[in-house]
Amino acid sequence: MRNPAFDSVRGWLIVSVIVGHIVLGSIHDQFVRYAIYAVHMPLFIALTGYLINTDKLREFSVVQTVSRYTRRMFIPFLPAFLFFTGTLIVHAGIEGRLSLSMLLAYLSKPYYHLWFVPTLLIWVGALLLVLKARIPLILLCVLSAPLALAWAGADGLPITEILLSKKLFFYSYFFLLGVVCRTYLDSWRKVVQQWQWLLVVTTVFCVGFYLSQCGMPRNVLTAVTWFVLNTTLVFLVLNWILNNSQSKQAKSLTLMGRHSLPVYLWHVLPMFLLKGFGIHQTAPLLYYLISICSCVFLVYLVAKYENHSKGLNRWFYGVS
Repeated sequence: MRNPAFDSVRGWLIVSVIVGHIVLGSIHDQFVRYAIYAVHMPLFIALTGYLINTDKLREFSVVQTVSRYTRRMFIPFLPAFLFFTGTLIVHAGIEGRLSLSMLLAYLSKPYYHLWFVPTLLIWVGALLLVLKARIPLILLCVLSAPLALAWAGADGLPITEILLSKKLFFYSYFFLLGVVCRTYLDSWRKVVQQWQWLLVVTTVFCVGFYLSQCGMPRNVLTAVTWFVLNTTLVFLVLNWILNNSQSKQAKSLTLMGRHSLPVYLWHVLPMFLLKGFGIHQTAPLLYYLISICSCVFLVYLVAKYENHSKGLNRWFYGVS
């Protein structure tokens, strides 16, 4: 059975994703975006990893795994990828900027927010191989932690120039952390419940310090703070979800959490079009108004047309 508290938290995270994409300005200089980007993707990725049943995945063959995730994620991803990428290619062609190298870059590197789906598919594929090889998950999680630290301190650590697919490597720690939490559920929950006050104090302190660094160059100290903040937050949020599995949650948030994939894939559309015409520069208030109303309308459509047809379920919701 679905956990409404889980869907509610994912709903809040999708709201934060939307707000983070709507708000204009640099991530490091715009406080709202800086605050959102501090926590929303590590937590969302960890929750995604937690949802994976490693016992069941270990029993799957490669073909079964590919088939399962093709239906659930790749098929809904494909129309969004073709639309955003196709629009960029056509626009570059009209302006005479299109070259073979640009075309290959557009096709191999998904537009903006679309990186998450192919990255998750790679993580799942790698996890399947790890499970088949019976490599300890905790060991991999620990070994991936320095990469997460390198991502957080990217302005000061030259290793980031070597690793080209940054998010694939640097966010893998949080994906594995979620998987480990699911695998060793009872063990970490006992520790969290015993030391919850310390985790809360640590999280609050890290939040305060990290937010105070908005606009400042990233360094090792802010990287460690970001890492500790998101690690403790994952434990606290997961523990809260499990403690509130039977409590009533807001329907709008559980809806967005349940159908986070279509909302995630298509919420960028109004901003994509408005920025394409430069509305965000010439009329920012109009940009905000249209973007917010369009995203609300998207959520309405997701709710209205759920299970409306097999075609929509397959190509929009990722449900066969």
